[in-house]
Amino acid sequence: MTSDAEHFFTAPWDPVPIRRGDALGLRGFTDELAETLAPNLTNRVVDARWVTILSWCLVRSHNAYHAADNRVVATRAQQDERYAWLRPLELMWVARTIQLTDPLTETLPLGLSGQRSIRRWIEGKCRAPYFGMSPDQYRAYRQTGMYGGYRVALRSWPNMTVDGDGWTPDHAVKKLADYLDRALGRARPEWGLHDLVTRRNTRNRQLEHDRWWLRRWSNYTERGRRFRDTLPQRVGPYAYLPEKEAELLQPLIFGIDDNGKRRQLVANEIGRASAHDHLGVCEHLGKKFADDPLIHLLPHFARLADAGMDVMDEVAQMLVVEGQTKLEPLISGRKMRRLCQELYRAARAWKEARGARVGHIETVNRFAEAVDR
Repeated sequence: MTSDAEHFFTAPWDPVPIRRGDALGLRGFTDELAETLAPNLTNRVVDARWVTILSWCLVRSHNAYHAADNRVVATRAQQDERYAWLRPLELMWVARTIQLTDPLTETLPLGLSGQRSIRRWIEGKCRAPYFGMSPDQYRAYRQTGMYGGYRVALRSWPNMTVDGDGWTPDHAVKKLADYLDRALGRARPEWGLHDLVTRRNTRNRQLEHDRWWLRRWSNYTERGRRFRDTLPQRVGPYAYLPEKEAELLQPLIFGIDDNGKRRQLVANEIGRASAHDHLGVCEHLGKKFADDPLIHLLPHFARLADAGMDVMDEVAQMLVVEGQTKLEPLISGRKMRRLCQELYRAARAWKEARGARVGHIETVNRFAEAVDR
């Protein structure tokens, strides 16, 4: 007589990750929710203008990459070489934005990666190359920079890059690049690439790419007649794109494929919501998309996570004031008791509402169970 053993996993196989900025350990479920509400959109994609700018950078650097007798981007080494032609352009756009922004009357756009180092480079406080960055910072800019932040859009939005490789411009990127080229006017670089430098410095190819682009686009700080229509958007409650640019971007962000249509539906419902706070918006979405088992949980999760972060913020504030504290005085304050009571009620509400078996939900269940105990 033989018997077979079977194993059933009721929780994610991967251990719960410990990350900076994930104080409650709920990042996995948060990512699941975010991908359902706004698929192929990360919290680093904050300005549609950067989609236009990076499209321009892709087309320009692709042209240079080909002129340097490179044709494919298949291996890691080829991708590194391809990005080496792109990186100086995205850094020069950050520099252009800083130099054309009036510090007395204007604020810089959100998410302008690398601005501290570039500002030092502009002010002459550090020498070239690397735009004021250390070699390690410069290498890491592929992940921390603007291209790294918007790469999900370049790879997953329709007709952006060929086969979603993130490198080869497709027709949507080319149209955006053409638009920005016209908007730059006299500030745009010439297209001729016959004078590409030879690769004499094989030990440091990034230095060659930087210097080549700085020579090739020496007028990158010129304003031009429509210069404000070329810069990243300023901080504010609303930002309006020129009509032509909006026509090019709208179907990419809010149409064509199912993911874009979902983003459009959610954006429309947020616009219709009469709520005055974050939780109210989540409750509105939970009702409107009640047939989706994950979005149905959104208001309960938002309440639980917000209550947990309120407690963590209060602890952090007390530690800032006191430097250190014992548990008893920490929990005895009136405000902390009120915050903990709300966290307890939110945990009970979550336990009553849960039911769908969706990814990473066990981490939320464990958190709520610990609070309830």
